[in-house]
Amino acid sequence: PKAVLAAAIAAALGEFFIVPTKLIEVKLLFGSRIVLNKLKLRPQTVVLPNSVGQVTGNIERATFSWAWGPSSEGGLVKNCTLTIQGIQTTVILSKLEEADESSNNAAEE
Repeated sequence: PKAVLAAAIAAALGEFFIVPTKLIEVKLLFGSRIVLNKLKLRPQTVVLPNSVGQVTGNIERATFSWAWGPSSEGGLVKNCTLTIQGIQTTVILSKLEEADESSNNAAEE
């Protein structure tokens, strides 16, 4: 079950992060948590009115933890916490004209 859950988490986050399933720690019963180690942000391009931004980065550790509660209280999961450690991001901005010229030059070559 842990391997299946790790694969599902990696797939769900795959649009934005590169998540190696072997670096996912899962504890479901005592000390309930899911730990994602060494995530890499998939490179993103952000278009602003006069510029284009390239965003890259990584996260050292993201931990989602919770406590199990009685179903009689309206839910099984309570006290959810998301903790993120070691965020590093890089944003490179360029003027929109410069980005257009470089893509045109690449297309001509």
